[in-house]
Amino acid sequence: MTYAIYLRKSRKDDETGYADTLSRHEKMLRDLADRMGIMVSEHDIYREIVSGESIEARPQMQRLLKAVEMRTYTGVLCIELERLSRGNGADQARILKAFQFSNTKIITLNKTYDLASDDEFDEEFFEFGLFMSRREYKTIKRRLLRGRLQSQQEGYFTGSTLPFGYGKVKNPEGKGYILVPNEQTPILQMIFKRYAEGDLLADIVQDLNTAGVKTASSLNAEWTTNRVRDMLRNRVYIGEINVNKYAKNRRMEDGRIIETKRRNPDMKTVPGKHEPIIDRETWDKVQARFARFTPRTNIDRSLKNPLASIMRCAECGKMMARRTYTHKGVSIPIIVCQSNRCVTRQSNLEMVENMVIEALKKELERQQTILASYNTEKQDNSDDKTLEFLQAEIAKKDKMMERVDELYELGDYSRSKYLERSQKLQAQKADLMKQLEEVEKRISERDNNRKNAVPILTKVLDEYHTLDVKGKNDLLKMIIETITYRKHESGSDIEPELCFKLLI
Repeated sequence: MTYAIYLRKSRKDDETGYADTLSRHEKMLRDLADRMGIMVSEHDIYREIVSGESIEARPQMQRLLKAVEMRTYTGVLCIELERLSRGNGADQARILKAFQFSNTKIITLNKTYDLASDDEFDEEFFEFGLFMSRREYKTIKRRLLRGRLQSQQEGYFTGSTLPFGYGKVKNPEGKGYILVPNEQTPILQMIFKRYAEGDLLADIVQDLNTAGVKTASSLNAEWTTNRVRDMLRNRVYIGEINVNKYAKNRRMEDGRIIETKRRNPDMKTVPGKHEPIIDRETWDKVQARFARFTPRTNIDRSLKNPLASIMRCAECGKMMARRTYTHKGVSIPIIVCQSNRCVTRQSNLEMVENMVIEALKKELERQQTILASYNTEKQDNSDDKTLEFLQAEIAKKDKMMERVDELYELGDYSRSKYLERSQKLQAQKADLMKQLEEVEKRISERDNNRKNAVPILTKVLDEYHTLDVKGKNDLLKMIIETITYRKHESGSDIEPELCFKLLI
C-alpha cells in the first residue's frame, strides 16, 4: 500500500512564512503516518507553495489528482480538508470524484474519509466540510479587500509591485506599506528631468536598456516607451496614492472563467503617507508636454501584418512584428523581433510571407500523399493496435464477470467473496473503458484530420491572394498555431529558418 502527503500553504500562513508552515505540517503528518504504521517516500510528498484558489493555479494538486485517478495511492494525508480545496463547486466535485472513483482515502489529523464506502456519511461530511471552507475563504477574502481599500484611502501603498524608485516599510498601524525612496530614486528623477527638458521617450528607453538598468517589475524585463510613459504619469511620485486602480473583467471561454484586470474608470487619488520624490514644477512640465500631443484622428488602424500573432522569435520567444524602413524614398515592410537586445535579424516581410505559402503548398502535397495511402491500405498505427488490445481485454473481463455470477449462483462463492471479485472486475473494466474512450477519441481526431487537412489547405491556398491583410491573417490562423522564426545573419536576401506548428 502506497500513501502520499499533500502540503499547501493558505492565505493565513503568509504572515508566518510558508516554509516554516509546510515544515511544521509535514512533521505533524509524518508523526501521524508513524502512528498508523504508514510509510511515505519523499517522491510521494506534494509541497504546494502557492495559495491559488483554483486547481488550475496549483500544479502540485494537478499532479496529485492525476496520480489519484490512476489509483496510485491507498490514501492521502493532509492537515485538514480546506488544504485540498477552497475552490469553486466544479473544483470540489473533481476532487470528490477522483478520490471516490479510485477508492483513495483522505486522512486528516482528526478524521479519515472513505468516500467510496457504502456509508454516505463520509461523503456528506466531506462535501459539508469543503462547503464551509469555501464560505470561510470568501469571508476572509471580502475582509481582506475591505482592509486593503481602507488602507489605500488612508494613503498607504497596498500594491504587489513597487513603483520604480521606491522601497517600502510596513505600516505600523495596520495593513499596507509606507513607500520610501531607494537606490533607484536618482534614476527615476533623471528620467523625469530628461523628459521635462525635451528628450524623446525612445532615447531615454535606449539609454536605460544600454546601461542595463533593471525595471521594477522584473530583473529581466526591458524598458519600453509604454513603461516609461506610465511612470511619467504616475501620481505616486508626487506623494499621492491610487485608490481602486484596477477593476476585474470576467468572461467565459471554453467552459472556464477567464479573469483579467483593466484600468478602473472610477479610480481616484488621495494624499499618500509617503515622501514625494518629484517636485511639482518638474511634474507639471512633464504633463504639459504630454498635453501637447493630441491624438490623430486619421490614423489607419487596419491590420498590416498577415503574420500577426503567428510568428514568434526562436531566440527570445517574443512575437515578430511588422516595421518599415525607407530606402531611397521607398518604404519597405520588414519583420523584426520586438526585443531590442535579441540577436535575431530582420527579414523582408514579403519574402517571409512567400516562404510561408510555399511551405503550406508542400504540406498540402504531403497530406494528399498520406490520404491516398490511407484510403488504399491499412495504416500501421499504435493507436489501432491499442484499440484492438483494449477491446479484447474488455471482452475478457465481461466473460470473467459472467463466470463470477455463475459461481455465485451455484453457491461456490459466498456473498462477501462474490462482491469482492465482482467489484474488482468492475473497477478493472471501468479503467479499461476509460482508456478505450481516450484511444477512440484520438483515432477519431486523427482520421478527421486526415480527411480535413487537404480541403482546408486547398481553401487557404486558393483564397489567400484574393483577401485583404486581415482576411489573410484569419485564414492562416485556421491552420497555423505558431511559426518559429530563426535568423542570425543580416541581409535582405538571406532566408530565415521557419518551423511550423500546425492545427491540422
